[in-house]
Amino acid sequence: MEGLKLIAAYCGLVVLGEVVAYGAGRVFESVYPAASMPVFLGLFFLMFFVAWRIAVRVA
Repeated sequence: MEGLKLIAAYCGLVVLGEVVAYGAGRVFESVYPAASMPVFLGLFFLMFFVAWRIAVRVA
């Protein structure tokens, strides 16, 4: 049952983080278009690591 809580927390946090990454990418696109892709990709991959660390602490 602990594994199920861990995976559910991880999935929820990843989805939330990807929404934030998308929003940040869109904001940077309107300000500085050349930076939007690196910002989005950096946040996209960073969110997997951060979400795992938070999910392990929560579950």
